[in-house]
Amino acid sequence: MKRIHVPAPWLLPVLIIVAVFCLNFFVFEKRADGDDALFSAAISKNGLWQFLQYRYMHWSGRVPNDIALVLLNHMVAWKVLNACMLLLLCDSIGRIGFADRLPRSASMACAFALFILFTPGVLSEAAWWVTGSLNYLWPAALGAYGALQFLDRRERSTLGHLSLMIASGLAAYNEQVAIVMIGMLAPIMWRLAATREWNKWDIAHVGFVLLNAAIGLAAPGARNRYELEQIRWFANFDALDLMEKANIGMGLVASTIVNAQNLLVAMLAAISACFVLRSPASRWARIAILGGLMFVGANYLIGLSLPADSRLAAMYGVTAVSGVNAAWSKAYSFMAVSLFSTLCLVAATALVFFKRSPREALLTGWVLLAALASVAALGLSPTAFVSGDRVRFVASVVFLAVTCRALAVFREQYGELAFKGAMALAGAIAVLRVLQLAD
Repeated sequence: MKRIHVPAPWLLPVLIIVAVFCLNFFVFEKRADGDDALFSAAISKNGLWQFLQYRYMHWSGRVPNDIALVLLNHMVAWKVLNACMLLLLCDSIGRIGFADRLPRSASMACAFALFILFTPGVLSEAAWWVTGSLNYLWPAALGAYGALQFLDRRERSTLGHLSLMIASGLAAYNEQVAIVMIGMLAPIMWRLAATREWNKWDIAHVGFVLLNAAIGLAAPGARNRYELEQIRWFANFDALDLMEKANIGMGLVASTIVNAQNLLVAMLAAISACFVLRSPASRWARIAILGGLMFVGANYLIGLSLPADSRLAAMYGVTAVSGVNAAWSKAYSFMAVSLFSTLCLVAATALVFFKRSPREALLTGWVLLAALASVAALGLSPTAFVSGDRVRFVASVVFLAVTCRALAVFREQYGELAFKGAMALAGAIAVLRVLQLAD
């Protein structure tokens, strides 16, 4: 498949940069709350070192994030750097997804359009809020950039390898990013070791990620925070058994994927369905997978066409069991169907790559499961019901990368016109989403 020719190669990147900066400066609301005020005044009485020491010992191990939040005490500076991080994320995801099949500017534009299809609450809390962006968007962008060490194999200078390694190390201080990175690196390093294709930079990269993840996860403050959050939000959380906590985690997973506002998943489901129909899987397996994808599509169509207070929309909206609906027996059934549909989406996405490379299909399915595990892990936290949509951001970024890779295969199998049509539709929906959110 030939690369798309761009008549003015400089024009598209300029338009993307202008669009990203305009969105950050003029369109999206910048949430201000107690967390932002806390960090802005953190070192007014004590020094930076004392503050970081207190945070590490009494709250969390996200040391780089805390440093950035304290030092970046200027809204304009944050807007500029946040826009740069969003550009880094879209550029890295575009390179992971499309590799050399598209010009770099075109792949970044595709990733940016698909990024806007995230659930609005996820974008609001993880990208357009100061504290949320530094704890989710920035680590995800650095993690995606660092992943190029393994997903975009090419000759690099020492500085290039070091920049990727440092980016991954900083990203690993976010627990969810660490889960995804370690889950992705395990099979990749196994294959590189088996084929003897690894090098010293691969080993150093993995070691640095594991070291920084361990520093963050081993923070003494994590246990203290757990106890304080439990007292504040879920006093009897320790009374729940493992199955009840797993139920909470699975509910978060189901509501992340089976969500009428998650247009990215709707697009991935539609692309995957095209490949399921032509896959080598058995007839009954294809029927089961397509049935799960149809439930995802039905949830989207019902959410789009019916008011939120209608009975059918409310019934399909139940993807997680909580104290609000625990007494309703059908809630468990709908959560089970939502989880089944989520697994069907993972299987269908893996089938997109199966004909080209069974190994890539297995890796894709594994990484998607790691992304969902990063959401399910919140079931072990007393803040599971109050953490908001930002905890779904890292998983959404993984689905974004996989959707870009699926679109690259879709272009190979169904032709240039079909690919351009799909991206034109995604772009139009992204524009409408921005206009909707800007009101």
